[in-house]
Amino acid sequence: MKKKYLGLAIILFLLASVATAQQKLADGTDGDGISANTDAILELSSANKGLLHSRIKLTQTSDAAPLSAHVAGMTVYNTATAGSGATAVTPGYYYNDGTQWVRIASINDLPELTNIYNADGTLTTDRTVTLDGNQLTILGKNQETFWSLHSGIVQRALDTSPYQEASMSFIAPDKDGDGDESVLSIQAYSESSAQIYAGRDAADLTIGTHATTTSAPILFNTSSGNGALATEKARITGEGNMGIGINDPTEKLDVGDGNLRVRDIGSLTGTVTDKVVVADADGVLKTLKAAMPKFFYMPSLMVPISEAQLNAANSGKLAGDSFDDGTHTGVITLYGRYNIQFGSTRPSSPSAPLLPVLPSSELHYYVTWYDPTVFTSVSIDSDGLMTYVVAAGVDVTERSFMNIVFAVKEDNE
Repeated sequence: MKKKYLGLAIILFLLASVATAQQKLADGTDGDGISANTDAILELSSANKGLLHSRIKLTQTSDAAPLSAHVAGMTVYNTATAGSGATAVTPGYYYNDGTQWVRIASINDLPELTNIYNADGTLTTDRTVTLDGNQLTILGKNQETFWSLHSGIVQRALDTSPYQEASMSFIAPDKDGDGDESVLSIQAYSESSAQIYAGRDAADLTIGTHATTTSAPILFNTSSGNGALATEKARITGEGNMGIGINDPTEKLDVGDGNLRVRDIGSLTGTVTDKVVVADADGVLKTLKAAMPKFFYMPSLMVPISEAQLNAANSGKLAGDSFDDGTHTGVITLYGRYNIQFGSTRPSSPSAPLLPVLPSSELHYYVTWYDPTVFTSVSIDSDGLMTYVVAAGVDVTERSFMNIVFAVKEDNE
């Protein structure tokens, strides 16, 4: 009997010693020895066996059952599919955070990932790529697009490109369904030109400033070559004045220095109403009428002083001309006679054109001399219609002369 009690005491002593020490359970298949890792309270060691967790049936993540209470750190393998909504459970490993069961996700629980190198994908939230001093390059067949450290977004043609062209296009949709889209293209060619085009269905190309807080001009800067930096050569102000060689133009076209030249101007044929261009003391261009002299005499005119003279053959009577023997009053259309004589074909030198005829509204009319012993009164209206009265007792067998002058009106009249 004493031996039995002694053996039981030894066993209980050993068990008590094991319970208060680090433990390693090994089956000897991995050759790792029997000493436990110093940082582990329990270490399992085997080359061909695993750890089998307790398998229980959870009811929902918010319920501790079949445990009596939530215990933080508790880990189980759930075998049940139970619950609904956000607290539902499905078979798999769960750990307890002290208030609920939390599923330990497997690869099947993760959302499907897309490899953008071989498949399309959808960006579900905003994303920011921070280059952090690095350069991001998208390499195409003939061009590459990269975000430079200093130059921003750069489009560059590859040396192997057969087109030797770097280009970027902005394309608006084809709203009218005619098969053409509106396109803005920016292109640069090797050892050649750089271009900006609006093409296909684009209605126009607008270059300007818009909705600025102050008057904002468009500047045109050019380089003289040999590495010279560009300097301003012309500008259009916010008010619409164009300046060449001057940065504060006051006229619609203001040339700061240099001269103007119009090529092939001699190939254009002018008209009688054309004007000449002159410059004032400040260099502002203005126009003057110069196709006609400032004044000229009306063609030869014999003034009829009787009805018989007016109605005689070759008197030159026109519609609107009249004479009343009873009142001795006559009316002659001066402009009409000038128009007939200057605007009709008369004997002239070979290839001579017709004489110019100004509109009646462009003329002033004057009688610079008449015989007061023949005419008692003379008047002319703005259309060149002259009315006159012949003195009583005048010999009506002879006509009388007058000196009549036409003056060309100024532009402001």
